[in-house]
Amino acid sequence: MSAMTYQRTFPASATAPVRHRARACTTARPARPVATTASPARLTRRGRLVVVLVLATLTLIAFSLGRASSSDASRGAGRPASPRPTTVVQPGDTLWSIARRIEPGADPRVMVDRIARLNDLGGRPIQSGQQLTLPYPR
Repeated sequence: MSAMTYQRTFPASATAPVRHRARACTTARPARPVATTASPARLTRRGRLVVVLVLATLTLIAFSLGRASSSDASRGAGRPASPRPTTVVQPGDTLWSIARRIEPGADPRVMVDRIARLNDLGGRPIQSGQQLTLPYPR
């Protein structure tokens, strides 16, 4: 196939094609005046939902923080302001004997557990001369 070229010829009296300017539409509406005041913000349904959820979350966080701080304050209300009592382990002392000394009429197993947790013993044996922090008797 050979390439064919197309050549357009104009009559001798014709000049080059004239491009016409677009005319302004006479039926167009007049331009709106520019608003000088800001219009109020409009929220879509989704936007209102997001705002409500954010406010509810912030309120929930504020209440939980307030509750935690008030429960911490009420927890210490019945306790004396002095530091916890301590004891020094004597030769031959065990957690059991110390627990019976603190609360003679109570079950020593509960007090042994409280002493071990308070002093972070983790099952390690106590040694003579070691200082133990004691829990308040119930």
